[in-house]
Amino acid sequence: MTHVGKRLRHFRKNLRMTQEELAVGICNRSYVSQIEKGNVIPSPEILDQLAKRLQTDLKELWTESEAQLGFSEVEIQNALRHIVNRLEANDMEISRKWLFKLKGQQLRPQDQTVYLWAKAELAQYDQRFEDVGELLLNSIQIAREVDDPISLVRSLQSLGYFYGMTRQAKKAIPLLNEALQVVNRYEIGGLLRISLLYTSAKMHGNLEEYYSAIELLNQAVSLNEAYGTMYKSAHIYMGLAICHLHLQNFEHAETYNLLALEVLQIIPDEKLIANTYNNLGILYRVTSRHEQAEVYLLKSLEILQKLDQKHWTNNATSELAQLYKDMGQIIKARDLCESIITNKTTPHLLAETNLTYAEILAECDEHAQALYHLEQALAYFSEEQLDQYAVKSYKLLVKLGIKSEQPETVTRLVGLYK
Repeated sequence: MTHVGKRLRHFRKNLRMTQEELAVGICNRSYVSQIEKGNVIPSPEILDQLAKRLQTDLKELWTESEAQLGFSEVEIQNALRHIVNRLEANDMEISRKWLFKLKGQQLRPQDQTVYLWAKAELAQYDQRFEDVGELLLNSIQIAREVDDPISLVRSLQSLGYFYGMTRQAKKAIPLLNEALQVVNRYEIGGLLRISLLYTSAKMHGNLEEYYSAIELLNQAVSLNEAYGTMYKSAHIYMGLAICHLHLQNFEHAETYNLLALEVLQIIPDEKLIANTYNNLGILYRVTSRHEQAEVYLLKSLEILQKLDQKHWTNNATSELAQLYKDMGQIIKARDLCESIITNKTTPHLLAETNLTYAEILAECDEHAQALYHLEQALAYFSEEQLDQYAVKSYKLLVKLGIKSEQPETVTRLVGLYK
């Protein structure tokens, strides 16, 4: 009998409850019997329901000591399968419980690849960005050594997505290209292929290759239709909306954002809803519908702050700062930029904010400070070869070169980053 089986039987007996009474509406009697005998280890979802029926807490049945017991290979495989399924369903808390369940277990190399990938996905969700890269690189290395194409593609695309999110295009491209080659070589389909198409499209978008991104996203839409699924549909529609926004197809951009919100009514995800509101705010700002833009950006911020999503809160705050700058509300815009610089999360967002802040300072004729923040932005955009932002930065540099009393600083910046 396992620890959890003993605890379950102890609480049931104390309440003078039969196995049938404990199981009703949750599972069948024989399953309770198998748990108590130690023949199966229940999922966290079922165990949580059983704990409530026994008028106790989950931790009283499933303590950390349980995680240290040796599991059979079948039990480990079952746990890993649940972890993958829950992560694909974006159910982070159940995934976290399953990972905890495997803590301290001796895993085979091919199992370690899945375990490390799952830890990285949760680290990214928790915004522990400093842990993500190392976990995924270790997972990729092991997957290559054991020749596990599914795990390899999964970790390659996750690392590509992470680098894409943090605007590290040069690092992401070879990883996603390798993943696409593996997918084609082994004819891998299903949800993993959809996910890879979405991630690759996101990277093409980051490289300003919007037509290529749209083609990949449309392939993902077609696969979902063929499979009868809605996997990552909200993400996909949001991606299409962003591409069309950059191509100035504003009606298409609005349509796809609204389609994303329709999907999110069926499959709710507060963070994605907030990000879609943020995208609508950007669209309305770009098209000079300032009042609508402010409404959606504030709605986005309200949700993200409630969720304690620091990075995405900063991202929405940056968009709101740009909106207030466009509206001539300079004091509000300055305060928001300063808050992001103080609470920075990623180098790209910090660079964007420094550029916006430099533009605001230039309008206030604070040229020395504007040049300081512009230099911080230019250093990043030039190193990462982000032409769209670099061009915008150089336009401001030219403007400051005319107005500034520090021509030597302007000359130095041109020389450093040309």
